[in-house]
Amino acid sequence: MQVADMSAVRIAIDEKRYANGAVVIANFQLTLATHEFVCLVGPSGCGKTTLLNLISGLDGDFTGTIQWPNPNNRLKVGYIFQNPRLLPWRTVRENITLPLTAGQYDAATIDAMLASMDLTDVQHAYPGHLSLGMNRRVSILRAFATDPELLLMDEPFVSLDPATARQARFLLLQLWRQRPHTVLFVTHDLREAIVLADRLIFLAAKPMSVIGCEKVTLNDQQRQDEQAVEAFRNDLMTRVSGFGYTF
Repeated sequence: MQVADMSAVRIAIDEKRYANGAVVIANFQLTLATHEFVCLVGPSGCGKTTLLNLISGLDGDFTGTIQWPNPNNRLKVGYIFQNPRLLPWRTVRENITLPLTAGQYDAATIDAMLASMDLTDVQHAYPGHLSLGMNRRVSILRAFATDPELLLMDEPFVSLDPATARQARFLLLQLWRQRPHTVLFVTHDLREAIVLADRLIFLAAKPMSVIGCEKVTLNDQQRQDEQAVEAFRNDLMTRVSGFGYTF
């Protein structure tokens, strides 16, 4: 996985407060490169989801700036939530194609995407008849289908059993290689972050800020090797042990 030189997004959150006045984010600085896969790693409740809401524009109540490559045009942003948020009365295929315009919809492309996430056989099924893992893969496809320039992912594999989560991560990487996007992925699972990311951003607890940055140097084959991932994790832990929380 290669990182392009051109900066895609510059995020500078000087301060974000909750309604009760508590400061949740302070002095947060992050630059994302085009087609880079970045994982935010930090303790639960430190403000990771709040940050994604600021970047997506769902929450504009903060001081600071989010600079896009073209100052006159905001990047097209996709957002994958922890909850798949699928429409239960629409099939898998209908949920994926629902946000697409006539010009965006291409049946062959949708077929290929369904195959890449191992969902071809259930494309005409309804969400209520599928497992949580399948529904989460559908939500990922729905976001990718709109061809966003920046994709925000908020712990999309949380609460899945290890085998299902491992398969979902592999399928996500396969899809991302086929359709590269700039990705900002939130997790508190360090192993998951190592498998997925070009770069790991470690976060302090409240107020949230960046306290460390590490590149993932494993190749694609090593990312699928649990022993290689564990060895990289153990080495990484010695370098980040002073961050004050465990993974």
